[in-house]
Amino acid sequence: MEKVSNFISKKVISIEEGNALGYVLNVIFDERVKTMLGLVVVDEESENTFLLSNQNIVSTGENCVMVKDANALEFYLSSFENNPIGKEVYDKQGNCLGRVQDVELYGRLVRKIITDKCDFPQKYVMKLGKDYLIFGRPLNNKKSTFKSNLSEKNIEIMPKVSIQENPIILNTESPIRLYANTKNLIGKTLTKDLVGKNNEIIGHNNQKITQKMINKAISHNIFNLLKFYSE
Repeated sequence: MEKVSNFISKKVISIEEGNALGYVLNVIFDERVKTMLGLVVVDEESENTFLLSNQNIVSTGENCVMVKDANALEFYLSSFENNPIGKEVYDKQGNCLGRVQDVELYGRLVRKIITDKCDFPQKYVMKLGKDYLIFGRPLNNKKSTFKSNLSEKNIEIMPKVSIQENPIILNTESPIRLYANTKNLIGKTLTKDLVGKNNEIIGHNNQKITQKMINKAISHNIFNLLKFYSE
């Protein structure tokens, strides 16, 4: 098993050239968070942002992601650019199941969504929208009971099933080049205290966002939260 947070901020290195091509800024999923489609890689010098699709990743180690050469970053962009981390989860009854903190992977398939209140299998993701992730359970199947670790309310979900890894095929359309929006955050104001790993303070409420704060948020895998709590 691997978590999406393990990818963030890793260097991307070309095997043939021996060059650093950038670092992982984000992870892209399909609209139901079933599959990780690829990684968003940003070039630190130009701040140009590219998509590195799964089939062009040679390996992912503890410290970096290896690709064959620099051409590995020239890809078509899927129409879906979703990442659930930092988004709140609501069920169809209007109950909040917490904010997504991480995603557990089996190969490149999503196995589990992890929030600050509970964990649940991917198959209970109805829709990942621009603002929220919608939780919904399948119909006409035997139910089992799942309890949030923070709430006394029971959430009915299906028993776990085995997941087998399948080849990933990106929905290729016209080639698009993205641009990092980190500089657009500089000067904006935090609307909430932002805390990273080991309770390290990234920024305080009403504090102006700086490049140093952005870099620290990326290293703690909470860049999406920094964007969410900025105005």
